[in-house]
Formats: sequence, structure tokens, C-alpha cells
Amino acid sequence: MKISKKKLYIAVAGDRGSFSELACKKYAKENSLKDYEIIYAIDSKGVEKQLLNGIAKIGILPLRNIICGHVAMTQKILEKENCQIVDSTDLEIEQCLFGIKRIKLNQIKEVVSHEQAIKQCEKNLKRLLPKAKITKYIDTAKAAHDLSAGLLSKETAVIGPKNLGKMYGLNLLKEKIEDAKNNRTIFLVVTVKGVGSYRKNIDDIDKKIIRLLGQRLACSKQIGEIKRKTKKPIFDEKRELKLMNMRKKEAKKMPIDTDFIEKIFDTILQESKNIQK
Repeated sequence: MKISKKKLYIAVAGDRGSFSELACKKYAKENSLKDYEIIYAIDSKGVEKQLLNGIAKIGILPLRNIICGHVAMTQKILEKENCQIVDSTDLEIEQCLFGIKRIKLNQIKEVVSHEQAIKQCEKNLKRLLPKAKITKYIDTAKAAHDLSAGLLSKETAVIGPKNLGKMYGLNLLKEKIEDAKNNRTIFLVVTVKGVGSYRKNIDDIDKKIIRLLGQRLACSKQIGEIKRKTKKPIFDEKRELKLMNMRKKEAKKMPIDTDFIEKIFDTILQESKNIQK
């Protein structure tokens, strides 16, 4: 599915120079998108916020890397079902190690980067910097940005794509430090769900409600047959009162207005009694 070729605001899960930005540019080229502007939302939550606020039309989210698997934050966002997937793209990932100007590899005491980048380079980091502290950060490019701005220790190294060196004036300490060849990440192209998607969800839910009501009424009919055979009364006031209180208690957990639930179950219980007569 191609996105409209009008002016687009695209939110990416990273800072300037991130792999998410590179994936965005790759997708734009593949789909001949020229008139667009990138919003640097830093992480997947930031992308979701830009979409839900109506600022960005589409978002680029990292989904899965072949070395270290799914991106947890993206998975959580997809589970909430606020966004719908419209396309995907993949990107070859070559990780590099950077420090400030004139620093040497043996002077590095800490490596700061996103947990995905750290996992992709875990073995090589232990080999290159066995004594260095490893610290997780919100984004690879944000770590590079903050290192260049003096917000991180001068003895810190960061991980990321090769373009970060020139972009942030950093020293390239080591290229291709990922543990496996053909390191790739799949990125999703997502947009916020429109009214049509929500209406389809409502239609599906309504069908389930009707099926469940049919099953409930069938149970009530069987109970009515047992009551007639055992000569028990159709109306059981204690049971009905207990049931209503239980349903109201469940409603509060959702939360759903208890008066609304009472009206619904009054109707359901009356129909159950009609069937049992």
C-alpha cells in the first residue's frame, strides 16, 4: 500500500542520523515520496504520540532485528491497536563505534547506546572493550547527539550508523562491529487508525455479542426445562439479585457505568424468563 504523495509529516523512532531516519528515506525513495518532512520522535512511543496528536501522517517503527529479535516498545504499541500497519521496509544494519575527537579505543570506559544496538554488538564489545561499562540509552543517534553536545562523559563511546561521525563531529573508532553478517532490521510503516477501522472493530464485536447472547439464551432455555421437570419456580429473586450485583462489580473494573449495565441485564434477564415460561 502506498501513502499519498501529498506533503507528508513522517515521524521516525530516532534522532537525526538514526537507522529509523535511514529507513524512512529508503521507504520514501521506494515510493517516490519527495515532498515530506521528518519528525524526530526519538523512540516508538514518541512516534505513537505524533500520530495520535495528528501531527504526523505516518510513522516509521523498528519491528525486528535478525540478531536480537523484536523491539519491545514497538510490540507494546502494536498490541494497543491504535495504529495500523500500511507497509514495511528493511534495512541493512552496519554498526560503528564512535568517540569524541582525538580519543582512542583504549581510553573508552563506557559504551552508551540503545539496547538493540548493544545486543547486536555484544560479543565484539566484550572483545574490544572488556572492561567498559555498558549503558542502555533511548536511541543510538540521540546518544551520539548528546555525546557531541558534552552531555555524556568524554570517555564514552556510542554505537550507530557510519553517518553519525560526520553529522555530529565524532571520531570513528571501529567499523562494522555487529556480531553477525547480513544484519538487517525490519521497519513498519504505520498510520493512526481511521473511523473505518474502528467501525469494522465495532461490527466484529457486535457479532460476538450477538453470538454470546444466543448461547446465553440457549442455556436459559435448558434451565427452564429443568425447572419445569423439577417443578421449581421460574423467577428466583435471590439468584437474580446476586447476578446483578456480580455484573455491576465487573462493570466497575472496566470501568463501565453500573446503571448502563443494570439496564442491559434487566432486559437480558426478562428475555431469559420469557424463554423459560
